[in-house]
Order: sequence, then C-alpha cells, then structure tokens
Amino acid sequence: MGIYAAESHDVLSTIIKKKAVTLTDVLVLRRQVWPDGAISKSEADMLFRMHEAVENGCAEWDDFLVEAVTTCLVDQAHPEGYVSDEDAAWFEQHITREGKVAGAAALELLVTVLERAVHVPHRLEMLALETVCHAVLTGDKAMVSNKVLAKGVVGDPEVALLRRILYSKAGARSEAISLDEATLIYDLSAASEPGTRCSAWT
Repeated sequence: MGIYAAESHDVLSTIIKKKAVTLTDVLVLRRQVWPDGAISKSEADMLFRMHEAVENGCAEWDDFLVEAVTTCLVDQAHPEGYVSDEDAAWFEQHITREGKVAGAAALELLVTVLERAVHVPHRLEMLALETVCHAVLTGDKAMVSNKVLAKGVVGDPEVALLRRILYSKAGARSEAISLDEATLIYDLSAASEPGTRCSAWT
C-alpha cells in the first residue's frame, strides 16, 4: 500500500496540520514507502504536497525527499536513468514556483537527479545552473546553503555546486560544456566581484 497505508496517511495529515516534520515522522514514512523497494508517482506527489506544507523541517526529511523522488524519477524510468520530457515537466512543476527553484532542498533534489540520471532534458541542467548563478548575484544564502555567501562573490561552496551540475552524468554528455552553459558561466564571472573570487573559481 506504500504511502497510502493507514499509518503513513495519519502521518501525512499530522505533518500538514502542524506544518512540521520530525525524525520520527521520517522513520514512519520510510517504513511505509520503501517495503516494496519502489515509489509511485502518486506517492511522490504526496511527498511533494507534504514538503510544500512544511515550515519547520529537519535534515532527515530533506534527505528522504531527495532519495525518494530520485528513485521514482530516475531509477524507475524506462529505460532506467532516462528522464522523459513528460516526467521532466512533472518534476519542474513540483520543484519550481513562478519559474524559480523553490528552495535549497529542491535545488539539491534537482542536482541529485542530474547526477544520477543518464539523460535529462537540457532545460533541467540550465535551470540548476541559473539558480546557482542567481543565488550568487543576489546573495541568497539559503538557496545554496552557504551562511557566509556575499552578494556577487563566488565562493568554494558555489564552485563545488556548479561543478556537480556541469559534470553530472546527465549533463551535456558529461565530458563537454555546451555553449549556453559556457555563456552563463562567463556572464557570472563578468558580473561577480573580481577581487574576491576564490582560487577554485579562477
């Protein structure tokens, strides 16, 4: 029955009502979602619904969401690892708000999908790159989980995140950088502060 089992349904209702998720909640959901080793689209939809409702989460919840949705989208794809345009559209609908990635957990999920998949529509990779670049240029510390991020300054954490995206398995053949990717990185370099660039960025 997966996530629609009575116990997990009760947890769902409780989480949505209290707008918070705890480690105990995550353990219950793991026990209900993973017995069959698979997660359906409807179950993933429900997890996204929970994520949207949560205002006070925990690291275990973010990890669980990433693991569960990646399994659904990548590991259970046919053929395995190939994310179709239809599935990509479903995924985008859940992780974005008004065309922007909806928070650090959603960005980590997107990057993990890029790393685990064999192929995804190129727009997903560009969405991830654009999100990181926008976070740097606006100083959005929460988006890239960097408490010391300074507006317009590319630091080691951001470089590491960009590397994960650019050289992901599902990237532009994972061994080459496409023109639109290179243009985006060049534009970020031109807009960032020259005297504060970390050595990794150079």
